[in-house]
Amino acid sequence: MKLVFALASFLLAPVLAQDSPMPACASECLVQSLQQVPVCNATDISCICSNQDLNAAIKACVGASCTVKQALTATNATMTMCGAPVRDRTHLLPLISGISGLFALVAVIVRTIAAGPNFGLDDFFACAAMAGAIPMDVLQLYTGPAGFGKDVWNVSFDNIYLILKYVYITQVLYYPVSGFTKLAFLFFYLRVFPHELFRKVVFGLIGTTLCYVVAFDFAMAFSTWPTSYTWTAWDGEHTGRSIDVHGLIYAGGAVNIALDVAILVAPIPELIRLTMSLKKKLAIVSIFSVGIFTLIVSCIRLQKLVQFAKTANPTWDNLPSGYWSMLEVNVGIFCVCMPAFRRTLARILPRMFGSTKASSDQTPPYKEFGDSPDNSDGSKPRKRAARSWGRSLLNSGIEKTVDTKVETSRVDGESPDEDEIHLVEMARMTGTENLESRSNSRTGWRKNEAHTLDRPS
Repeated sequence: MKLVFALASFLLAPVLAQDSPMPACASECLVQSLQQVPVCNATDISCICSNQDLNAAIKACVGASCTVKQALTATNATMTMCGAPVRDRTHLLPLISGISGLFALVAVIVRTIAAGPNFGLDDFFACAAMAGAIPMDVLQLYTGPAGFGKDVWNVSFDNIYLILKYVYITQVLYYPVSGFTKLAFLFFYLRVFPHELFRKVVFGLIGTTLCYVVAFDFAMAFSTWPTSYTWTAWDGEHTGRSIDVHGLIYAGGAVNIALDVAILVAPIPELIRLTMSLKKKLAIVSIFSVGIFTLIVSCIRLQKLVQFAKTANPTWDNLPSGYWSMLEVNVGIFCVCMPAFRRTLARILPRMFGSTKASSDQTPPYKEFGDSPDNSDGSKPRKRAARSWGRSLLNSGIEKTVDTKVETSRVDGESPDEDEIHLVEMARMTGTENLESRSNSRTGWRKNEAHTLDRPS
């Protein structure tokens, strides 16, 4: 037996020493496996690399006899010996996060400029989400080149530690950024809709979102103890404690999707009740439904996370979950800024983003929402008071109104119908005016009837 072992070692030594040094434990496993599964000659590299039963025996022996680092070194040497291609898609994560992050940043800048003095809590949370997303995007510029996108056995040990540290920081930042994006949507709803019951629902969603952020971010931040165990546990050389991180990530993904669905569905009843044409109503619903893109990306991300706990090759298999997480964050920020983004583009490029009708063919704004003033004498048209949708939430009340005026003069090319907030406000005001008109008609009829009865016959 010793003679056979020595002969096999002698025959395999030149092969195993070609590029990467094979650990002694792995060399012994190879020889033992050749004896246990005698299907290949010791010098038949093609047979050794392709036979599944032999490779399964080698893998089981290496897993039991070698350390993690030795096993990775052995796998690297074996792949090199067998001529396996070196797979590399490390460019994907920096590319996707960089481009989507740039779009999100531009959208937030445009939203902030458009808000101007009417900067509210929804704008604040959009900026807060971007502030958290920027370091996440920057980290991906280093995570990819470190080896996130290669097979783990082709990544140096130092870079594995580095990648896991960057992933941990990204996961801790993920929950606040996701929560701030949701809060931006919810406080935007509070600006637009005054209905008492709906506002209670929104405040309930705000409280739920805050609990989601605090609970899951705290659990993720302290999922291991000491914290460094998060990126050192893989090597088997360090000790520490850890909760079920994979279960935590799955639960967080499920709650995230549930909140997205609730935020997306919440305003639909309010929008359906608007007193406007079906065309305008569908336009409003489409503006408020931009969050569906975030929901779709969240579902894809959760599906990719299923592989997270089932792989022995994390730097390759977990890449999709990495860039889908970044897409979810950046797409969410971009979507919450889309209304302001469209309005700004309508001012800069009115022919592309403004009204498609010529101004001469448009009905004057006051004709659509009320009686036109008689300005044949050259006097200025009357301006109707409306609720201010641009004021800060801190200065607003459910029943409070302010003396903000709806200007009849607008930027060339921008129709009053194209501002979704304006449509909501005008529809709400029109509904109120219709009620007042009917009430005044009934009052006038009663007065006329009384006057007729009092008139002597």
